[in-house]
Amino acid sequence: MVKIYKISYVVIDNHHPGAIINARQRPLAGDIIQLGQEQFEVYEVLELTPPSEGFYHIQAKCKPKPT
Repeated sequence: MVKIYKISYVVIDNHHPGAIINARQRPLAGDIIQLGQEQFEVYEVLELTPPSEGFYHIQAKCKPKPT
């Protein structure tokens, strides 16, 4: 069965509104992601609901990428 992750990227301490993205891979703390023109570092990943039929609802908290 194919896993689909619906990921809510929440950006902390920044003007960016975040994003909701479907992906085939779960994000991990330390991942660097591109949202629009900016890069962010994932620092916390939470499962919002139990998986259902191959769908996972995930929240990934992010902060601006360190320079």
